Amino acid sequence: MKSRNKKLGIAAGIKLILLAAFLFPACHSFGAENTGNPLALRSMDNGPFPPDIKKIKERGKLIVAQYKKQRPLFYMFVPKDDKQIPDDDKFTMPNGQVVAGMDIGLAVFLAKVLRVRLEIDRSYETFSDVIFAVANGKADLGISKLGTTFPRLQVVKFSKPYAKISFALLVNRQMLMRRGLTINEKSSGNDFDKAFNLPEIKIGVQEYSSYAEEVDLIFPKAKILTFKHHEDLADAIREGKVDAGISDDFEFRFMFIVDPELKLYCEVYPIPNSPYNIAVATNTDSDALMDIVNETINFVDVLDAAAILKKEGSLLKGLYTGQDLSASKADISSVFDSGILNKKEKEPGMPGRKNYGDRAPVEVLVLVGAALAGLVAIWMRMSRKRSQA
Repeated sequence: MKSRNKKLGIAAGIKLILLAAFLFPACHSFGAENTGNPLALRSMDNGPFPPDIKKIKERGKLIVAQYKKQRPLFYMFVPKDDKQIPDDDKFTMPNGQVVAGMDIGLAVFLAKVLRVRLEIDRSYETFSDVIFAVANGKADLGISKLGTTFPRLQVVKFSKPYAKISFALLVNRQMLMRRGLTINEKSSGNDFDKAFNLPEIKIGVQEYSSYAEEVDLIFPKAKILTFKHHEDLADAIREGKVDAGISDDFEFRFMFIVDPELKLYCEVYPIPNSPYNIAVATNTDSDALMDIVNETINFVDVLDAAAILKKEGSLLKGLYTGQDLSASKADISSVFDSGILNKKEKEPGMPGRKNYGDRAPVEVLVLVGAALAGLVAIWMRMSRKRSQA
């Protein structure tokens, strides 16, 4: 009988220890931050999904619309065999070309979050075409260095900004001298208004761009001429066909890096108090998708395009013009580390992700407490039996 009671006591203690071992993973799985269990991590894979997400899931791919020409830093063609650019920051097009940049990294990650394939449609002739593709449901997202403008906000939704730049003028130097104007980076908005908001002033702008949509709000009295591409606009300013061109500070200063001779004929002047937000466009009905985009952008450092251009200008030029940089000592990855989902400790979309060793203090206390209780139960049972003996 004594032997039987002793065995029962030991068995009870062992059960407590086993219970502790069972409770630990259980309480760990109840924690909001646990992703150790693959089934728990993927528990939402079967929905129910809101209509905008359901459409993407059923299709099996996320469709992103993008302007067909390169935009430095945001999307550029890079060497196919380059090993410096992380795979998450580049995408191989159906024709074999590899495109990389801030916008590409964002698109690649969003497709991973949704657990679908990525399709980037770079067939759009203008930025306005990208906006209309999103508005009409031909694309889920527009990720194409899109500026938020009042006309665009009437047809699509925009996310939080992931990059900020400024409106700027590229001005013909001879025009300034001819008119006796003095404009510099310290000039006020009133100075710009007096110099350029005049009927005799010709201001050029890329057609169907965000700048074209708002130039008449900035310089309503000036004569506005449109050009198909930025390069056409720069040539017109250089040749004196227009007095100035409007775009963004980053775009014009990058032109000076690619074409140093342009600086002999023109100068860039940022327009005071004219912030220009770059954001992702979604359809007005895509509320759930917009939430996902904004949550992703929460984990991205807002891009300081001017600072990156100053630091990595020559490297950007090499990428933009298709130079073979594989043999150079240039760290290509430094361009992309500047803004694309900057290697945060927490993976976006999976906050607080832990490995098995990162156990919360409460979970550890439950495990240790239950184990100690089991050992104490065994010790007390054995002590009682020895005293009775």
